[in-house]
Amino acid sequence: MNLYKISLDRNHPSVRQGFVDRQDLHINIQQFFDGCREETKVLYRVHESDVYVSAKTLPICNEKNGMRIQTSKEMPEHGKGDQCRFNILTQPYIKRQGKRIPLIHDKERMDWLIKQGEKHGFRILTAREMGNTSIASHKKRFELKAYYYSGVLEVTDEVAFIDALENGIGASKAYGLGMLMVV
Repeated sequence: MNLYKISLDRNHPSVRQGFVDRQDLHINIQQFFDGCREETKVLYRVHESDVYVSAKTLPICNEKNGMRIQTSKEMPEHGKGDQCRFNILTQPYIKRQGKRIPLIHDKERMDWLIKQGEKHGFRILTAREMGNTSIASHKKRFELKAYYYSGVLEVTDEVAFIDALENGIGASKAYGLGMLMVV
């Protein structure tokens, strides 16, 4: 699994459109890799004028549509008992009758995060909600409210934790949610 830092030229029309419609940003990021998101295991997270991307496959180019890969490194391995700082942007939800219902109360959202940790091979030692943001796609006609979390976790199941790093946590990963970033 590799981690990439991609710089964005905010003056480029394709980059500007990607911030208006996350579907466009997803398409632009995916063009760096050969295959669909599920095959390449591409997850991404926007941070100011950069995008952090994790992927199982190597990129097929270094520059595209106003975006350029700045740095690349292999993700470090984490074993059972390791403690790591983490942050994540995600949309806590429950499913009812096949539909995702966003959680609106902060305690419910934190409980969701703790349950996700148990399911994905880690235990939350400390965590706090750091704010929220809206993510929209006009083409797909939706707007999501996503929440930032930061804290410390402990790896309890190495295999499940690696799966969480590769596949993300929660829904809407194609729109920049669910990438578990650990240090």
